[in-house]
Amino acid sequence: MTLDWREMTVLTTAARLLAMLRESHNPILKLHALHNLNLIVDQFWTEISANLSQIQRLCEDEQYDHRELAALVTSKVFFHLGGLNESLMYALRAGCLFDVSDNTEYAKTLVAKCVDEYISLALRGGAATTTESSSSERQDGIVVDPRLVSVVERTLDKCMADGKFKHAIGLALECHRLDKVEQAIIRSKNVPKMLSYCLRLLQTFVRRKEFRHEVLRLLVKNYESLQQPDYLSICQCCMFLDDPQTVASILGKLLRGGDKTDVLVAYQVAFDLFENENRKFLLSVRDRLPETSNSAQQLVSNSVNNAATAAPPPPSAHVIIMSGGSEHGATAIEAEMIRTEEEAPKQESHRGKGLAAINRSTYAQRLKKIKGIFSGDTPINLTLQFLCTHNRCYSQQLLAVWVLLHPPQSFHTINRQCSRNLDLFHVFLNPLKLLSS
Repeated sequence: MTLDWREMTVLTTAARLLAMLRESHNPILKLHALHNLNLIVDQFWTEISANLSQIQRLCEDEQYDHRELAALVTSKVFFHLGGLNESLMYALRAGCLFDVSDNTEYAKTLVAKCVDEYISLALRGGAATTTESSSSERQDGIVVDPRLVSVVERTLDKCMADGKFKHAIGLALECHRLDKVEQAIIRSKNVPKMLSYCLRLLQTFVRRKEFRHEVLRLLVKNYESLQQPDYLSICQCCMFLDDPQTVASILGKLLRGGDKTDVLVAYQVAFDLFENENRKFLLSVRDRLPETSNSAQQLVSNSVNNAATAAPPPPSAHVIIMSGGSEHGATAIEAEMIRTEEEAPKQESHRGKGLAAINRSTYAQRLKKIKGIFSGDTPINLTLQFLCTHNRCYSQQLLAVWVLLHPPQSFHTINRQCSRNLDLFHVFLNPLKLLSS
């Protein structure tokens, strides 16, 4: 098998291609030269840099139809020379010829520099948070290059096309592009997961309050549009937005529902909001929940008495451990709290008008319980009950040590310090006994 000599030739110089650029009367040769110079610029950039001014003139020539290609070659030469600012300037002039998906060091470096420049403009308030006015001068005088916006948008679109939605969401949040955040969430296969991921990033990295509130409103809108709305996440977003009225409306809707699952969700939301320790917000939500009238409270007592005479109460549940998160669903606490709601009269004589009274009484009971959660009485009592029932300390041994630390005739400094430590230890192990005393 013989090889053709043309297949064995290796290009060793760019002199012939550079000479073609001087053919002012033949634009086809110039195009051929620029196209091949773009392919070999990584190997012959030193030789091309000596004739860089000639290529730059083609970039500046408004009459030349292929000035974007000349700008791309110039950008690559400046990149190898170490002039990143000049390289970025000519890469933006290249327009769509600058391929953000190119897996080369040149493309990766300039894309990163474009994103960093856009983020700096976003932090200064110059970059657009939506698609509106992304290429014009802002009110504060900051000018955003539309070519820079194009590179950033193509980068975000490439991330979403490759299935890297988390990367796209993080990058869009850094760039303050609310439209791209929503687009990445909607296009993902697991919308609830992406919403939770965006909420975690928002709490950690986004420092600008105005933009953070805009993203929170976007998350609330998308959470509500789910087939099964995530009320816990919606209420958490409303807490960050300081919107207690919306939380009170959601909880009131859940408590009025006939489904026991909705009631459990309302109790779980209340417990999780209490764990955030935002006392002012909790009291605001409690005050915005509807009040029960005296007549409704009388209906509650009558209905409970009738239920007690009509049917024996079910066995009471034992003590409860309060769950710290909402991922495990309804806890034993919530099941215990709505146990009495299931104690309805079984007799036929209580139908009709009596049925409406029972519904109002049940709603009043639920409101009372959830207000107890927001005020802190229910969680504190449950915590103390848990500590008491799970107490494993030995009181006799503690008393013996206390007597040893308090001899009748001497009281030294070291004994005083040990006595303080013992007292603190006893406080943590016996909270209910000390509280009652």
